Amino acid sequence: MNLNGLGPTMQTLPVTTRYRPRPVLARETKRMLGRTLPPPTEAEMADAIEVLREGPDFLDEPWRDYLYAAAERILDEAGR
Repeated sequence: MNLNGLGPTMQTLPVTTRYRPRPVLARETKRMLGRTLPPPTEAEMADAIEVLREGPDFLDEPWRDYLYAAAERILDEAGR
Protein backbone atom coordinates (compact mmCIF):
# COMPACT_ATOMS: atom_id res chain seq x y z
CA MET A 1 0.00 0.00 0.00
CA ASN A 2 1.21 3.49 -0.81
CA LEU A 3 1.59 5.40 2.46
CA ASN A 4 2.50 8.73 0.86
CA GLY A 5 0.17 11.43 2.12
CA LEU A 6 -0.76 9.54 5.27
CA GLY A 7 0.30 11.06 8.56
CA PRO A 8 2.00 9.08 11.33
CA THR A 9 -1.32 8.48 13.08
CA MET A 10 -2.88 6.96 9.96
CA GLN A 11 0.18 4.79 9.34
CA THR A 12 -0.21 3.15 12.74
CA LEU A 13 -3.80 2.07 12.03
CA PRO A 14 -4.52 -1.42 10.69
CA VAL A 15 -4.34 -1.65 6.91
CA THR A 16 -8.09 -2.14 6.64
CA THR A 17 -8.85 1.21 8.31
CA ARG A 18 -6.17 3.54 6.98
CA TYR A 19 -7.36 3.99 3.41
CA ARG A 20 -7.85 7.56 2.41
CA PRO A 21 -10.96 8.63 0.52
CA ARG A 22 -10.76 8.13 -3.25
CA PRO A 23 -12.80 10.67 -5.25
CA VAL A 24 -12.45 8.34 -8.25
CA LEU A 25 -14.19 5.53 -6.39
CA ALA A 26 -16.88 7.85 -5.00
CA ARG A 27 -17.72 9.08 -8.52
CA GLU A 28 -17.80 5.54 -9.88
CA THR A 29 -20.17 4.50 -7.09
CA LYS A 30 -22.55 7.31 -8.07
CA ARG A 31 -22.35 6.16 -11.70
CA MET A 32 -23.23 2.60 -10.67
CA LEU A 33 -26.26 3.91 -8.78
CA GLY A 34 -27.50 5.46 -12.02
CA ARG A 35 -27.06 9.08 -11.00
CA THR A 36 -26.48 11.79 -13.57
CA LEU A 37 -22.95 13.06 -13.03
CA PRO A 38 -21.71 16.61 -13.53
CA PRO A 39 -18.31 17.15 -15.15
CA PRO A 40 -15.45 15.85 -13.01
CA THR A 41 -14.24 18.11 -10.21
CA GLU A 42 -10.63 19.15 -9.72
CA ALA A 43 -10.33 16.69 -6.81
CA GLU A 44 -11.64 13.83 -8.96
CA MET A 45 -9.27 14.69 -11.80
CA ALA A 46 -6.28 15.02 -9.45
CA ASP A 47 -7.07 11.64 -7.90
CA ALA A 48 -7.53 10.09 -11.35
CA ILE A 49 -4.13 11.40 -12.44
CA GLU A 50 -2.55 9.98 -9.28
CA VAL A 51 -4.15 6.58 -9.89
CA LEU A 52 -2.97 6.53 -13.52
CA ARG A 53 0.58 7.57 -12.59
CA GLU A 54 0.85 4.71 -10.12
CA GLY A 55 -0.34 2.24 -12.75
CA PRO A 56 -2.90 -0.55 -12.62
CA ASP A 57 -0.77 -2.76 -10.36
CA PHE A 58 -0.07 -0.30 -7.55
CA LEU A 59 -2.66 -1.83 -5.22
CA ASP A 60 -2.81 -5.30 -3.77
CA GLU A 61 -6.59 -5.22 -3.59
CA PRO A 62 -8.70 -7.06 -6.18
CA TRP A 63 -10.46 -3.85 -7.25
CA ARG A 64 -7.26 -2.16 -8.52
CA ASP A 65 -8.06 -2.67 -12.20
CA TYR A 66 -11.56 -1.31 -11.65
CA LEU A 67 -10.14 1.83 -9.97
CA TYR A 68 -7.68 2.29 -12.84
CA ALA A 69 -10.47 2.01 -15.43
CA ALA A 70 -12.61 4.48 -13.47
CA ALA A 71 -9.70 6.94 -13.42
CA GLU A 72 -9.32 6.66 -17.19
CA ARG A 73 -13.06 7.28 -17.60
CA ILE A 74 -12.87 10.45 -15.50
CA LEU A 75 -10.13 11.94 -17.63
CA ASP A 76 -12.02 10.97 -20.79
CA GLU A 77 -15.09 12.78 -19.45
CA ALA A 78 -12.94 15.83 -18.71
CA GLY A 79 -11.57 15.78 -22.25
CA ARG A 80 -7.95 15.20 -21.25
